[in-house]
Amino acid sequence: MVKLRLRRAGLPIAVSAVVAAVAVAGTIIANGTAGAGTTVRSDPRAVAIQQAAADARKHAVPKPATEARPRAALAATNERAFGDLTGDGKADLAAIDSSGMLWVYPGKQYRWDGTGTRSTSLFSPRIQVGRGWGKFTSLLRHGDINGDGRQDVLVRDAQGALFLYPGTGNPAAMLGKGVQVGSGWGGFTSITSAGDLNTDGKDDLLGQKSNGELLLYTGSGNVTTPFGRGRVIGTGWRGSLLTAIGDWTYDERTEFFFRNDVGYVRNYESKSGEFPIGKAENVLEPAAGNFLINMVGMGDLTSDVDFEPIPDVLMQGKDGSLVLYTWDWAPASAEATKIGSGWATYRIF
Repeated sequence: MVKLRLRRAGLPIAVSAVVAAVAVAGTIIANGTAGAGTTVRSDPRAVAIQQAAADARKHAVPKPATEARPRAALAATNERAFGDLTGDGKADLAAIDSSGMLWVYPGKQYRWDGTGTRSTSLFSPRIQVGRGWGKFTSLLRHGDINGDGRQDVLVRDAQGALFLYPGTGNPAAMLGKGVQVGSGWGGFTSITSAGDLNTDGKDDLLGQKSNGELLLYTGSGNVTTPFGRGRVIGTGWRGSLLTAIGDWTYDERTEFFFRNDVGYVRNYESKSGEFPIGKAENVLEPAAGNFLINMVGMGDLTSDVDFEPIPDVLMQGKDGSLVLYTWDWAPASAEATKIGSGWATYRIF
């Protein structure tokens, strides 16, 4: 295991922690299967980080959650705990293999008590969920579109049609039948479920075009047409992998990762108002950013036991590696940990 601290607050990492993490030998998850109960030996760098974490916990006070308005209470709760497909309250991983088979890897939501070495065995054995998913060009699962308190899945096909697969919370049948809820979505380089950006209790959608326009589609509350007309809320968004990562700032709105056309991966804070995308901070430099083929906001996969859950991000490298990007006790202490390899033929979401 490698745990390398990634510096945020506008400071790009001097040496690519992600590239370093994926270069380390030691597969924890191979060929899309999850190990059980795997632990790893301490690394001197990990020991140093753990000691720094212990020192920081003596002084750090996590930002309290904002009291949700009544009409947005359910959406705010979902923003804290998104990523659960099995209905057990824990964030899960979904992946499509080269044959188009959809698998879900139930998360264990590993809780670290601050002593010893963290486990990197984060998932239970996978469950087959469906077939024929290889035809979709975008796969999104951060949002409760029908308002029933369960995470749903949105997908886009090659013709630009948008389909909703409602979550059931039943491990034996996690998704309901897909229903088309839109068309004309083929012109976007990236689309991502945005959570409830305007705090009206309805989950929204963001679309990023190749010309750099960023459009916001606010939730309508109507399951058959779940989003209103899009409006431009930003320009200069040239790049790819726009990804909702969850609420890192405890304002009931998600934050976003985005890789620009140079290769920098940046974290964008959300904010209130007509233009809800706030300031950007460099997270990864181009050497690491251009190595990625995917980023997924996972919900809380692993966290410190004495803090409220904080969402994590899973990054997929060109070599098939999986790297977990996480922080639990201070934004400047984010860590990149290799948790798997053999995923080159999978599309994760």
